[in-house]
Amino acid sequence: MRHHPLLFTARIAGLASIFAGVMSGVFAQTQTPLQTSPDDEIVTLSVFKVVGEATEDYMAAEQTAGTRYASKLMETHFSVQVITSEYLNDFKVLDFNEALAYTSSFSDAAGTLGGTGAFVLRGVRSFSNYKDGVLGGFLYGTASLDHIEVVKGTNASIYGQTSPTGMVNNVTKTANLTKTTFRASYSRGTDDYQRALLDVNVPLINNKLALRVAASYEYSEQNAREFFYQRRTNLYATLGYKLGRDTDIKFSIDHIRSKQEAGISAASVVNAQNKVIGILGMGDYKQYYGFNPAGPSSNNPINDTTYALSLSHRFNRIFSLRVFGAHDHRTQNQFRVTGAGTFREATRTFADRTARIYPGRIGSNAVQADLLAQFSTGPVKHKILLTFDYLNNYQTSEQYMRSTPLPVLNIDNPVYYNFPQTYYTYDRTIFDLANQNTYTDATTTGVFLSERASMLRDRLIVMGGVRYDSVDTDVNNRVAETETKLSASQPTYQSGILFKVIPDRVSLYASYSQSFTPQTNRIFDYWGNPFPNSFGKGYDAGIKASILKSKLNFTVGVFGVDITNMPLVARDANGTQLLDPNGASYNIGGEQSSGGMEFDFNWTITKSFGLVGTYAYIDARWIAVQERLMLDVPPANNPRHVASLMVRYSFANLGIKGLSTRIGVRYRDKSLLSSTIRDENGTLFTGDAYFLVEGGIFYEWHWRQVNSVMSKLRHRLDFNVKNLFDEKVVVSLGTIERFMLIGSYTVSF
Repeated sequence: MRHHPLLFTARIAGLASIFAGVMSGVFAQTQTPLQTSPDDEIVTLSVFKVVGEATEDYMAAEQTAGTRYASKLMETHFSVQVITSEYLNDFKVLDFNEALAYTSSFSDAAGTLGGTGAFVLRGVRSFSNYKDGVLGGFLYGTASLDHIEVVKGTNASIYGQTSPTGMVNNVTKTANLTKTTFRASYSRGTDDYQRALLDVNVPLINNKLALRVAASYEYSEQNAREFFYQRRTNLYATLGYKLGRDTDIKFSIDHIRSKQEAGISAASVVNAQNKVIGILGMGDYKQYYGFNPAGPSSNNPINDTTYALSLSHRFNRIFSLRVFGAHDHRTQNQFRVTGAGTFREATRTFADRTARIYPGRIGSNAVQADLLAQFSTGPVKHKILLTFDYLNNYQTSEQYMRSTPLPVLNIDNPVYYNFPQTYYTYDRTIFDLANQNTYTDATTTGVFLSERASMLRDRLIVMGGVRYDSVDTDVNNRVAETETKLSASQPTYQSGILFKVIPDRVSLYASYSQSFTPQTNRIFDYWGNPFPNSFGKGYDAGIKASILKSKLNFTVGVFGVDITNMPLVARDANGTQLLDPNGASYNIGGEQSSGGMEFDFNWTITKSFGLVGTYAYIDARWIAVQERLMLDVPPANNPRHVASLMVRYSFANLGIKGLSTRIGVRYRDKSLLSSTIRDENGTLFTGDAYFLVEGGIFYEWHWRQVNSVMSKLRHRLDFNVKNLFDEKVVVSLGTIERFMLIGSYTVSF
């Protein structure tokens, strides 16, 4: 078995930490400390919750995902970026990919706008997307989302089912027990962009009981793909209750209703010999950028509701407990035109189009219990965490096809089929071929034990953890009339060290972790069986610093990742999906290796001027795969260089109080459109490198010399621009957002 060369470099650091007797850790991206007003604090147990802080920063200073209790980023053992609500609001973020656009080593996953939550981190495609610490296909909700924690590298043993490249935790809003707040905003822009948001927090019993409700509506046609649209409604309510001095309870309901066009952004071009000679939207076919051969009818409506209840209790100065439960249910009834991914140049047509429906029901039940003990033995401070996790996922995956092909579509005179309304009612007399009807039930139970020890006056922090997961899967294939029961169990470990060379200024870290990912969710092999479980290991080493009176904070480090049984949709050289005996798509697998370096910084140059920047070098490749032509080939949608820079400037020093601007620049290196699509000479197709520039300007004010109620209102006007130079780029056979202007008005107190 071959391994990535950078992996061996990172392994040295990981093995050295093990030899030294330390366990787990990584470095954290540190940020300027946030200024907290007593009135702005959320009254809750800070041992398990990040304290609510009034800030204008785009990156926060605390997190919970990587440790399962509140930790300062400067003292955690892994690289973390916390994306704040300020950034999400200022840049008018519409979906998950936009939210993480300024995260180092992150690449968006084409086709997941507001959908599954798949992403590429450190060169590896991942579904390690969590909501309040629970694994699941995350739907982006503007009203409910407070901030996002991106934990990179050695976090696997914390939650068990996650990739060693990292995880994303989407944290929902919490009620404030002491302060009444109100925020309403409305945005309008080009491409019919609309966004309305209402967020109200009311203490019902001061410092005891509070209710927070939020609602949002969004509509956009911002993607360059023809017929693209996205409509989303998010309703959210949370109740916070302080039951005595040491007990906090939170209950929340989060409902998201989404519908978006589900077409095709790019297609391979084949000649009369059925050999690929190009890609629509690129090169000789640039004039067809954004052409959608699926037509205007494909859509993907989703309804998702999550109920969550958490209780945190401090028994005494040593022991604290958090118990969390959640139920999620989703319906997803997708209608798509498939087979339109191949353009036949000789006839100027897409001749293989068929109509399919994908009705689905997805649900999960989760229970978590975290018991934390904090104590000292002489000069050593201990944090021992014992956790229990239960997660039950159930899913019905269906796929039905219309046996009669759709009419041939001519690219020069496209006449799209006029689908009758019965197509959207999933009439089985029309969709007469059953390709897939599978019910999957998977139950995971896990136990995790870790210790974090601080010694040498907190200059040396060592951590170790071990986790044991057991997964039972039941797959009922109703088309093939077969049932498969699978069981798997796996221990995973993490270890690391962090040493403060200069306390609170410069630290060194090295770490190692393992991961275990059971493949139980819509991933099947040629015979309809769940894909084999994936096992991974990751290594990190580097330096982090907070200098110039904590105005300049940065982390720089190297990493290595090795993952087995990575699934990949089976395709031929033209990019057409291969089908199993029942006519459904299936997956092949292999081993991926990735290595590289990351650099993140946050620099507050003056009170009015600040920079946030990221850079990542990523060298990922398939090192063992069923399709031999893919050996040593990078995964699709994996740029080698990714960089970003955000600039914020306030004009207060120039005598214009309330006026500020922000500018963002993103660079993405060229990357493969597909790991399998090749031209007649066997050459893979590569998407172009590009820069994206976006930004805006806003003005805040409040009225003086009016009644007391009006004087408390804060007003804000925003003007934003996205894709300023209207770049047209094909990325992973998908298009990007186009040039857009957005104007917004916000009132709050």
